[in-house]
Amino acid sequence: MIAAIQPDEVLGARWKKADKAVRAPHVTRMIEWFNTMTGWVTSMIVASEDLKTRATVLSRFLEIAQYCEKYHCYNALMEILGAFNSSPVRRLRLTWELVSKKELKFLETLRELMNHENNFITYRTHLQSLNDEAVVPFIGLVVQDLFNMNELPNKLSGSKLVNFRKLTMMGNAIHKFRSTYQSIDFKFKPDHDIQYFLENAFCVLSEADRMSFSKKAEVGPASRASIRAGLGARARPTAAEVVSAIQPKVVEQPGESSDDRSEDKEGSTAGPKQTL
Repeated sequence: MIAAIQPDEVLGARWKKADKAVRAPHVTRMIEWFNTMTGWVTSMIVASEDLKTRATVLSRFLEIAQYCEKYHCYNALMEILGAFNSSPVRRLRLTWELVSKKELKFLETLRELMNHENNFITYRTHLQSLNDEAVVPFIGLVVQDLFNMNELPNKLSGSKLVNFRKLTMMGNAIHKFRSTYQSIDFKFKPDHDIQYFLENAFCVLSEADRMSFSKKAEVGPASRASIRAGLGARARPTAAEVVSAIQPKVVEQPGESSDDRSEDKEGSTAGPKQTL
């Protein structure tokens, strides 16, 4: 997804314009994907049927966050941290009490790495320490930096001279983005089943429903039934469905048999890019 972003998409803050889907389609898609994944992680946690399952799902996503940090997938890491910091998840006191001290300690380490204080100084310093390694940066900070540069004046104050400092800063930022984040590939083999699931087979609760489920999550069956009635026909997922949804699974794609996929995997020489 990040490899598809074109240089002209980040000029003039095009992702903020009314026609952003046309002028900055890939930047817009990546921002929307970030928000969708944060909403999905939140939904998976609060929609769990019981306390033990909620803690299991939360711990599972924390484990995924650790791998995101290990393999420098910082955008995905921030998606998960965003869900953990959201009001519907943050308020689940009993659920958090079931998370081990070891896991909570590592979560604090991840939060310190991605802390927004001093303009993400810890994260920025960490990025500079990575040499010739594949990275998926936090897209929110990338576009924030480009937006701040775009807000600089085009002309020097009190003159008609071009502000070459602004042009140089933007040129350097775009060059770094292309040479660092778009030119070095991950060495993973694509998992087409998981990719298909993430692109087609998962659902996200609305913000209102996430908070509604969260507020009633740790109450008895009677209250849980009233929530289902209040949310209409949509049924709350069972514990087994919640846990299985975040485990690798085979998803039958339209017009493709399991035999076709097996043959495709055995003979595949697909490139190393991975869509998260």
